[in-house]
Amino acid sequence: MKVLAYVFEKETKQFKTDQHGRLLEIHASTAAGLKEDYPHEHNKREYRYTIANPERRERMKLITKNGKNYFSYIGNYDSRGGENIDESISHRAAINALSRLTRMKFYAAGCDLELDPFTFTDVLVEPMIVLTNGKKYFPDLLCRFSEDHPLYDRWGGKLAIEVTYAHPCEGTKKHDFMFHNIPILEVVIENNSPREYPGERYNWDYYALTSIANHTDKLETWFKDYIRVNVLVDPISNRVHEQITGKLSTECKQLKIDSQQLKIDNKSLIKNLSKLEETHSTYQKNFDILSLEQKDIVDAHNVELHELQKNFKHIINKLEKDKSTEEEKQKQLIDTLNLTSRRALYFISICTVLSLSFVGVLVAPVLFRDNAIAAITWYFNLVG
Repeated sequence: MKVLAYVFEKETKQFKTDQHGRLLEIHASTAAGLKEDYPHEHNKREYRYTIANPERRERMKLITKNGKNYFSYIGNYDSRGGENIDESISHRAAINALSRLTRMKFYAAGCDLELDPFTFTDVLVEPMIVLTNGKKYFPDLLCRFSEDHPLYDRWGGKLAIEVTYAHPCEGTKKHDFMFHNIPILEVVIENNSPREYPGERYNWDYYALTSIANHTDKLETWFKDYIRVNVLVDPISNRVHEQITGKLSTECKQLKIDSQQLKIDNKSLIKNLSKLEETHSTYQKNFDILSLEQKDIVDAHNVELHELQKNFKHIINKLEKDKSTEEEKQKQLIDTLNLTSRRALYFISICTVLSLSFVGVLVAPVLFRDNAIAAITWYFNLVG
């Protein structure tokens, strides 16, 4: 069910435009009111299919049924001339909301390109673009911007906006726009999102003018903050290519100068390297001689060290043997001393006994005359 149509004036053979110079879209309820209140004015009009290509804008008739007004094709109109046409209100509302803005801030996820906010000098709705290959295209929006934007040279001061809801942008269109240096930014209206028209989200049986207007106003408010887009086509103009070529040419010249200097430096390095190799060869020969001399010295030192170790071992053995002999002599001396000490003790004991005996002999006769005589007699008997 179509509720929107373009107005074609029979007298001027022109499509009616609004205050902004854009094609006037009329709702079926508004057309029905005009037909009832101003039938003469209504008869001066025709209602045409809302398609960008003027050659495909077929006539439509206004129908009022069960209290609802809508447009219907006159006859069979199944063919669209090979075009993918999005007749949804979600698509049309997004285009109209975007067309009201002259300043847009785009956000492209995963894109390295910096999209500074754009202030457009023109925002054209579904203009006809005839390319050099003869093909005609009608982008949803064609926006122009001035030289103060960083992407002016890259994109030639223009960009196209395609609104995707029911049909994505065709591959041939992207290819031709890339070839003709026209960038394309895609605004996607996702199903079941707030950007989708509620009547299409909830399958209403009729799309009222107020609901379409309210949804378009909401879209305009949302799009004022920022517009999420996909960069479908990112061409680079000849001017930017010339700038890149000029920069590369300057860098190439500098590289040639650097290359010449490197050749000079390389010759000098080769010369210095040859000298270093000669010096290294001399050092190597001297090193080999010193290594041989060092080897002879080490071998001689090893022989001396071996002899010293041998002598040292002999001395150690002799010292250990002398130590053993000395310890044996000390042991014998100690034994001799011990024996002598025992003998001296024994001698002292004998002397003591003898002395006491002698004293006893001398004193006893006086004290113990009879006993002394008997003792002396015993002693002489023992000695004799």
